[in-house]
Amino acid sequence: MIWFNKTADDRSFLQAVNSGNRESAGTFNMLGEDFPIFIVWENGVETTVLYGDEHFSVGDLHFSIALINLDRGQEGGPDIPPGLKREVEQILGSFVAASVDYTPLGPIPLSDDLPCATAEESSSWWVICNVRDALLSGNLSTLQLWMSNPFPLGYWASEWTTRSPSEVIEELRAYRLPENLGSLTFTSNREQFPPLYGMPIEGMLGPDVKIEQVLYSEGWGADGSGAALLLFGPDEAGATRLKAILVSQQHFD
Repeated sequence: MIWFNKTADDRSFLQAVNSGNRESAGTFNMLGEDFPIFIVWENGVETTVLYGDEHFSVGDLHFSIALINLDRGQEGGPDIPPGLKREVEQILGSFVAASVDYTPLGPIPLSDDLPCATAEESSSWWVICNVRDALLSGNLSTLQLWMSNPFPLGYWASEWTTRSPSEVIEELRAYRLPENLGSLTFTSNREQFPPLYGMPIEGMLGPDVKIEQVLYSEGWGADGSGAALLLFGPDEAGATRLKAILVSQQHFD
């Protein structure tokens, strides 16, 4: 779990998983600085790896980061695999600080950005354009045809959840999409993406999930001031699927 904010906040989002015995477990590097790692034990089992304690700061960014054992509290349960710990440290070490002036997109000619008119049937772009068209038309029931199952839905500066495609579609319909769906804009041009504080988009779902293409979309939310990142990648058979959506209520500032 990674939580961050640009406002100083004394709250700890990890108190509930930091109730056991702690021991120091070295350091990790993130955004050019070294921070301590702590292992939390309960009933002889590693329950949590805390990165930088319950919360730490880099410049004006404030983080709470933890690797949580879902079997915590069960005596004799498995520890957190060492390989998984190394992967987390590699991901955190890949973050880079970005200082980019970001101006939200205005409406863009979709045909000038996505090659929908020339996409061959069953190709990656054909799937991506079908997803875009389902959102623009409000025909969200067809969206399930292109979604991974289960489906990760993330909230910017908060956490990821995993649900069924139908549950995600209900949330999109009820809370995440504007009344005027035609006002949504989409681009695959990375130069028009928000800086995301230097976080690599391809690593958001972990090192084992391959992301081949990303769309950035604006006009989300009831008032149209939100945005979303749509992540696409192959399923087990190699077919392109919508792998995840990351939403933000106020763009990704």
